[in-house]
Amino acid sequence: MATGYGAASTVLNSDSRWIAYIDAANLYYGICATAGPDYWRVDVVRMCDQVLKKYNGTLTKVKYFTTALSGQAGVDQRKFEQDTISVYAKQFQPFMGQAKYDDKTGSFKEKQVDVRLAAQLVGDLCTGECEAALVVSSDSDLAAAIREARYYAPGKTIVAAHPDGVRSGAYTGVVNEAILIDAGLYRNAARLDVTLERSRRK
Repeated sequence: MATGYGAASTVLNSDSRWIAYIDAANLYYGICATAGPDYWRVDVVRMCDQVLKKYNGTLTKVKYFTTALSGQAGVDQRKFEQDTISVYAKQFQPFMGQAKYDDKTGSFKEKQVDVRLAAQLVGDLCTGECEAALVVSSDSDLAAAIREARYYAPGKTIVAAHPDGVRSGAYTGVVNEAILIDAGLYRNAARLDVTLERSRRK
C-alpha cells in the first residue's frame, strides 16, 4: 500500500492531466530494499496509477529516466523498456542518461539523469503540459527543481512517491504530498511480465 503525509492543496478534476517522472535507479534500489530484486520489472505505469488512485485526473505520460548500461544489464534494460512501450505505447517515454566509470570506486556513476528529470519536470509544468506531477524518487537533489517548478508554475500539484518507503526530509514543505511506497504496492502493481501476458490474451 501507499501511505502519505501532508495534504495536496490544489483542486484537481477529471480533466486534470498527470505526468509521472521516475528516477529509475532510485526506484530499482527502493524495490530491492522492500519487495526484493525479483520485482525490478514492475509495471511502472500501473504502479503510478495505483499511487495516484485517490486523486482526480488522468495519468497521461510516464517519463522514465535511466542510464545506458552495458552487457547483460543493458540488454535487460532495453527489453524492459521495449516491453513497456509495446503495452503502453507513447504513454511510456524512456530518457537515457550516461554512465561514467569511476576509477576510484571501480563502478559506474549516473550522469545527466537527475538533471534531465528536473528539466522535464520544470518545463512541463511551466508550459502547461500537465496540471499535476508525480515524482518517483527519494533523491534530495530534486527538491531544488521542485521548488523552482512551484515558484514558476503556482497552483500546480506536485506529489512525491518515495520508492524505499522512507520519508525524505528534503521534500517536507516542498511537495503538496509525499507518499511512501511499500512492498505491497509493488506486488499489487505486478511484474511487467504479467501485464504483457494479459495484453496478449486480449
